[in-house]
Amino acid sequence: MAQTKEQKKEYNKQWYQENSERVKRTSSEYYHKNKERIAERSKKYRQENKEWIRVQRAEFYQENRERILVKANAYNNKPENRERKTQYDKKRYPEIREYKLDNAKVWYQENMEQKKEYDKAYSKENKGRWKESNKNTHLLRKYGITLEEKEQMILEQDNKCARCHLPFEGVGNEQLAPVIDHDHSYEDGDPESIRAIIHNKCNLAIGSHNDDIEELELSINFLKNYSKVV
Repeated sequence: MAQTKEQKKEYNKQWYQENSERVKRTSSEYYHKNKERIAERSKKYRQENKEWIRVQRAEFYQENRERILVKANAYNNKPENRERKTQYDKKRYPEIREYKLDNAKVWYQENMEQKKEYDKAYSKENKGRWKESNKNTHLLRKYGITLEEKEQMILEQDNKCARCHLPFEGVGNEQLAPVIDHDHSYEDGDPESIRAIIHNKCNLAIGSHNDDIEELELSINFLKNYSKVV
């Protein structure tokens, strides 16, 4: 008597459970013996069926999106898995670079407007965080300190300029905004280069004399000799 579809399925399942180790060992041995041939065959198949594979993957992802994200997050949250994935991606990327780029181009063309709207909304929501992050990156790269450390220095100076001793006011390029004055003879990123926090206008005044005391003295003498104010 012929087996029904369900009986065959149950038989195959039971057989695999009883022989799973042997199947895995045999499959592994076959793969390592034929690794290059399998890779070449897979590459050829992907190239010949590029559009069909893309459509199938997109449909599968849409149908199983939540389950895939939960599983991916659980896997990626483990440090050892993140490192393993990073190393695998570095090794594998040259083989699939063209395939990934083609997929990305097709996806962008099909979702261009949606992507623009998403980017616009994301940029608006994260504008403040980006600005603070960029400031932090600049300070670390240029002076070797964080934004928090700069603000602590301002507090220690009683919120006053170390040159003229007047309070700080404003931000960015405003004249009375606080900026870091540093010794240009040091390498970028060396916190030892920092002299103090001063007004932006004070920093420009010192910088116009190239941090040269003799140059500053020449300007002082000039003002003393030619000033019209008695």
